[in-house]
Amino acid sequence: MSGTFRFLIFFLIIINAIFLFGADWSNIFSVTNDDTSDFQPICKFDLNGSPHVVFRSGFSINGTSEIYYANFNFVKRIWEFSHQPISPSNIWAYNPDIALLNFQNDMNFFDVIPLVVWSRTNTDYTQSTIEYTYFNNGSWTTPKVISSPFKVNLNPKIVVCNAKGTVFLFVVWMSAKSKDEQTDLYYTYTDVKNIGTGFPMGTLINISTPQSDFSPSLTSDSKGDVWLSWQVSDDNLQPPVSVKVAKFDFVSNTWTDMSPEGKYLDIQSYGPDISSYQFSKPDTQPILVVWRKNEDSEKHIYSSIWTKDTNWKSYGKVNPSNMINNTLPSANFIFDKFIGCCWTSLIANSEYDIWYNWCNMDDNKWSDEPPNNISERPNLRDIYPDVSSDGYGNLICVWMGERTTVKDRYDVLSRFYDAEPPRILKVKPKNDETDVNPNSTISMFFIENINKNSVNTNNITVKGGYSGIHKWQSNFHGDESGKLLEVELIMDDKFNLNEKVEVTVKNIEDEYGNVSNEEFTWSFTISSTETFIDDKVYLWPNPSNSDTVNMWMNLYHPATLTFDIYDLSGKKVRSTSLHQEPDTDLSVPIDISFLGSDVYIIIMNAKSDTTGEEKQFVKKLAVVR
Repeated sequence: MSGTFRFLIFFLIIINAIFLFGADWSNIFSVTNDDTSDFQPICKFDLNGSPHVVFRSGFSINGTSEIYYANFNFVKRIWEFSHQPISPSNIWAYNPDIALLNFQNDMNFFDVIPLVVWSRTNTDYTQSTIEYTYFNNGSWTTPKVISSPFKVNLNPKIVVCNAKGTVFLFVVWMSAKSKDEQTDLYYTYTDVKNIGTGFPMGTLINISTPQSDFSPSLTSDSKGDVWLSWQVSDDNLQPPVSVKVAKFDFVSNTWTDMSPEGKYLDIQSYGPDISSYQFSKPDTQPILVVWRKNEDSEKHIYSSIWTKDTNWKSYGKVNPSNMINNTLPSANFIFDKFIGCCWTSLIANSEYDIWYNWCNMDDNKWSDEPPNNISERPNLRDIYPDVSSDGYGNLICVWMGERTTVKDRYDVLSRFYDAEPPRILKVKPKNDETDVNPNSTISMFFIENINKNSVNTNNITVKGGYSGIHKWQSNFHGDESGKLLEVELIMDDKFNLNEKVEVTVKNIEDEYGNVSNEEFTWSFTISSTETFIDDKVYLWPNPSNSDTVNMWMNLYHPATLTFDIYDLSGKKVRSTSLHQEPDTDLSVPIDISFLGSDVYIIIMNAKSDTTGEEKQFVKKLAVVR
């Protein structure tokens, strides 16, 4: 017995590489395009490779401003935001920050929940609170206040960390008794399960200094520990101004001063930014801090990296020495031991540009190559960059860019960066998998978009034990989200049951000329019998609060599907039947609008129209109204 094998190869697009060519920056993409002025952009990547941005928007720097959120639409190739603030309207909101909760779903992607914090002040700045909201069930929640002992609370930072097997949300901010008194650093954290009920009261960081503590920057490492860097100065921002670093340990629930010799990372230093490479092994976790250092009349960007083996090690000056007026650095790990840093530099005549340089940790210094001017907008002010990485070699930098038409009005601008060739992340069926259905789909997941011209029989070979090399024709498709590029390989001949199939992939290019130099081969074995439906089916979403729930399956024959719904007493609530054409990655909607909050049993009976074979599946469903 034999069956026709149709290959579906799916390439996962990590969307921050879409616009890139080689190791280069994309064109500039505007995040905002409205009449207001937009400030203080912050960007983060989720684990799907999608960037999310928050910023404040208002008509003047000192006037009413609100917090907005944007994400990238890959089909339209534009940033999208609703033009409705996620903070309350007509308030004074400042200093937003964003964190992302990533929950892996049954499709091996991640459901993402953005959480945003900001500072909300009254008109005379005598009182300000820290507020937060998050995206839930299709809308942003009503903002909640994070309690603090004092009236003035500013510049919050938020991070997600996985410690002791629990996912926490961790917030740090500046707090003072009044606007004229010194600020100290406070923190709070909560289990994500409790996010709907709020955070505990803020607590003073026990190593906060007698001087004023400013400009906190926050990250978490692969162990789940939280790292904090901040600026220490007196109330008039006069010397000594220094940078300190601390780490929070969830086991002991205490802060540890991680500054060299318990003193300072550097003096005469301002505006630190701290980051970590969260995909590294816990024992080799590097921590990076960059900051601005004043040297007489010049301002330069410096850096230092902490590892368990070396403690703090200076990596010197980020900018070339001939660039003498630099500030506002932001840095992140591109991947493994490679680091990227963006900063603002004054060129001449009030022109500020955004510059970029990179570093290989093994070289112990930043690149000697000339840095990239990534704003490239003469006679305009481009300031406040924030750089984020997906951890696989791709970056995004967002910043405030002065408009060409209106002086002192700003938009949020962005550019993407690609630093590595395409790489296979996952295959389906798995390597060495046996009993593979003859009608199954085969999937490969790459880290970025693939050049269609490189998908050919020279670069992809399909070999069978009985049939030799199989010829195929390609057919390309795209899906609604734009995250998948579907390459369908239609076989010109047939596979035999029991046959071992080997797939080899090499020399695949991304859309911008980066060629994968690895040859990837995997194999699997065709089933000795042909089934009409895979044994794995599941309900989603589950629990559900909507009017429908979906039964996911791989169906290979035309079939009759019957869904019987029972309550826990064994009473049949409803039964429905339908005829379904074969399809893979199939989601069949089931009406549950008539069900109240409770747990139910759904029994699906499937009968093949081709062979008459029958299978039954029993699933439990929780309905929450």
